[in-house]
Order: sequence, then structure tokens, then C-alpha cells
Amino acid sequence: MTTKAQGNSLLVTADILQTLAADIKAAYESNADTNAYDDAAAAQLSQLAFDVADLANTIASISIPAAAPAPITRYYQANNTWFKPAGLKAIKVIVVAAGGGRSPSVLAGHSYGSGGGGGTAIRTIQAVDLTAQVAITVGLGVSSGNGGGSSFGTYCSATGGTAGAPESGPGGGGDGGGGDFNIPGQEGGGGTGFAIGGPNGGTSYFGGTVGAGGGHSSPGGAGYDGIVVVEEYY
Repeated sequence: MTTKAQGNSLLVTADILQTLAADIKAAYESNADTNAYDDAAAAQLSQLAFDVADLANTIASISIPAAAPAPITRYYQANNTWFKPAGLKAIKVIVVAAGGGRSPSVLAGHSYGSGGGGGTAIRTIQAVDLTAQVAITVGLGVSSGNGGGSSFGTYCSATGGTAGAPESGPGGGGDGGGGDFNIPGQEGGGGTGFAIGGPNGGTSYFGGTVGAGGGHSSPGGAGYDGIVVVEEYY
């Protein structure tokens, strides 16, 4: 380092002053708690970084289950056999019987009573409680008679609606059995004196014509067929 004497002072060049400033700064900051960013703040930041890393690891370890697949729904409108598929967890069965037929008009000029709607049984069954195959029976509607019953093996069943009664009386609704929910069919309508035609039949669980009783608007006054619906959950 070169200096030049001037009286009692030393003249220091600019580059030497820069070097001295850097050395002084380094020496000053080597002491504890000499900065605004002190040791306590450094320790807090280090802990925060650890906590963030730990949280990231925790989130990464969480297993989010995939959404359950939509059930497969099978509709049976005639007698059949259901086979238990691999990977099945449970099924929901809806069994609907056929509607009863209308009654013939007994008295001249009188309308006939209509048939009642078929009953319904709804049941959820775990796969472990199901046999490898199950016989399915679907009730058929008849003219001027009781509707046929439907069933899903021995697990649940439903009876058909009864035919319109003689003297223009209404047919009764069928009923369900063995289900978690057993729902009766709607009663048919009674005939009226000196009327043309007659009332519509009673409805079942699904409404419309499925399992409905026969009335003046149904072909030949026959009740409508039932149905068995199986929803498979995996």
C-alpha cells in the first residue's frame, strides 16, 4: 500500500480505500447480531424452510382414492339368469311385478273396473351374500286376470296387481317382499254406471305403463308386464 505524507496526514488512494471498506465490512459482519438479518431471523427462516419441506412430503404421501366407477345397469323384461361378475362389490335390485287386467263389464251399460299396479321390492345386496348365478322371473300382464309376479331368485320378489273386480270394482295393487323397501302398486279405478269405456289401471313404482294395471286405454284391457333392474357396483 502506498501513502504520501502531507503534514501530519497520510493520503490514501481510492483503490486502497475500497479495499479497507470491504475488510471493515467483513470484520463487522463476522460478529453475531450485527445485521438487521440477525441470527434469530436466520434460525426462523431455517425452521420455516424445514416446515415447508415437511409439509410437501406429507402432501405427497397422501393417497387420494380414485372416484368410484359408475354402476352398470341391466334391465330384464323377460325371464333370464343373472351371473355374478368378478370384482363386484354390491348390487341394487328393483323388482316390479305385472299389473292386473281389467274386469269384464258385468251389467249392460256399465264400465269395467281397472286392474291394480304391480308391487315393487328394492334391495341392496353385498357381493359376498350373492350366489354365482340368480334366476330372474319377470311377471307378465294378462287380460281380465291377476298380473304375474316378478322375483330376483329368493332375495326379493313382488306380486302382481289383481284384476278389476266384477260389478266394475277396482283391482288391488300388488306388494313387494324381501326388499329393503317394499312398495305396493296403485289400486285400479272403479267402473261407473252407464259410462262408455272405463278408468285407467293403477300404476307401479316406475309409473307409466311398466307394471301398470289394465284399463279401458290398454290393448284388450290387459295389465302391463313387470321388470327387474339390477345395478352393479364395482
